Amino acid sequence: MSEKLATTIPIYVAAPQASPKSATRKHGLHAFVAGALIGAAALWSVTNGPGPFASLSYKHTPAPTPADDLRDWISNQADFGHRKIFERKRKRVGAAEGLVIAAPSTNHPDYFYTWTRAIVTGTIMDRLLSGENELEAALRLYAYSQGGLQKTCNPSGCPTNGGLGEPKFHADGSPYTGSWGRPQRDGPALRAITLTRFANYLLDRGRPADSAFVSKFLYQQDTNSGNSVIKNDLEYTSHHCFKESFDLWEEMKDHHFFTLLACRKALDVGSKLALRLHDPAAADWYGKQSRALSSFLLDSRFRFPNGAYRAYLSNPYNRRGIDSSIILGVLAAGDKGDPDFGPTAPAVLASVKVYVDAFRGLYAIANEPGQREGTDPIPTGRYPEDKWDGYETTEHTMGNPWYICTVAVSHLVDLAVSEFLSVGRIEVTDVSLPFFKQFADVKVGTLTNGSEDYNAVLDGMRKWSDGFYNIVRQFQGPGGVLYEQFGRITGLPQGAPNLTWSFAAFANAARARHSLVEFMP
Repeated sequence: MSEKLATTIPIYVAAPQASPKSATRKHGLHAFVAGALIGAAALWSVTNGPGPFASLSYKHTPAPTPADDLRDWISNQADFGHRKIFERKRKRVGAAEGLVIAAPSTNHPDYFYTWTRAIVTGTIMDRLLSGENELEAALRLYAYSQGGLQKTCNPSGCPTNGGLGEPKFHADGSPYTGSWGRPQRDGPALRAITLTRFANYLLDRGRPADSAFVSKFLYQQDTNSGNSVIKNDLEYTSHHCFKESFDLWEEMKDHHFFTLLACRKALDVGSKLALRLHDPAAADWYGKQSRALSSFLLDSRFRFPNGAYRAYLSNPYNRRGIDSSIILGVLAAGDKGDPDFGPTAPAVLASVKVYVDAFRGLYAIANEPGQREGTDPIPTGRYPEDKWDGYETTEHTMGNPWYICTVAVSHLVDLAVSEFLSVGRIEVTDVSLPFFKQFADVKVGTLTNGSEDYNAVLDGMRKWSDGFYNIVRQFQGPGGVLYEQFGRITGLPQGAPNLTWSFAAFANAARARHSLVEFMP
């Protein structure tokens, strides 16, 4: 390996996490939990700290109400999360260099693997683009590690016959051969999105050495060369995107909104990169497939009668298709201004309301009248029928609210408010009307900047977002620690503690809130 991570750069990032499909196994039905980019300086302690019920004297933090108090808490919690993500650990755990590890825990639940679905490596890219130049070495190291995984034969296949769809590997990079939900086709797409951003960053800088790194390692037109990490993923995605896949929760094989949206985004940005690198035939093919995915996602089978998106085509296990993966997909692979899949798209806003309302009356910790039957913010989980409790799934277990899911509502709503403020109007359609009527008695039409309804809707949306932040604050662990879940009855944190994905999701949401404050102090 020609690039080494400088010893002054500790990196901790969230990674996708999974679980076996057997309902009796005590592993997490969980995708994207705490992670660590293991390099020369990224050394993870295997000490998890106290369990979720270690202290019987644990009390919920009272929910704040003043705007300034909440703003300060969001900022402080985001800073705390960044420290937890990037802090140096002193104890090495034996993971291969550059790999993203889900969590140090090896049992109850076992998350000590690396997943292809390393969506939060995008967080590192965000920080690099914001000026933290020392993180460039970490992204190079991550790219090298993924090139190695691409060449590793595994139960899904070898590099040229499906192996890129393998969801997880051992921490040393060797294949995991146990029973699992495979293939998972969102992993290569999400990896391509992040590394395409990195490639464009290097090309924009205009240095010959950067261009050589991109053309010799990240994107070679001839994938037989063995060094073309991005194009390998784009080729896999473009030829497999319309096939069934296990979902991001690794439980169900179907055509999934999240997976398809990730593939669509990867092929769109990949097409532009291919054109930039003088690969016109590939650019045409990727672009064609991306447009075809757009059409597929707009098929009526991905819609409820009210116009909101369904998470998947079929209806297995008596699941309705209401799932946090819709919101998470838009956050991971949607674009500002996209009329179909962006934060202000009518179908997306309708999906947010349908998703939140599906949890009303479900959790004992949210039992006030306005939470059960009104429009007040409430804790939310993966999907209403969830059985994974943070430790196991059986016929007797019940799912809980997740920090990542609850803060995702704030994140998306804040992005929508920022976009409405930037364009100076709100288009209310039949599909989005129920969402907006939560905040003002509006009708279908255009709300213009400065009008009473325009101001009422935006003020209501931000206060609604505040409410979901307040829930996270109320049920956070001692000292600001975020776990995977918090109990539906007790409110106590449970599942894996100190999940980097939880911290990273909060930090990303806080970044959107900071941008919103610039518009709307």
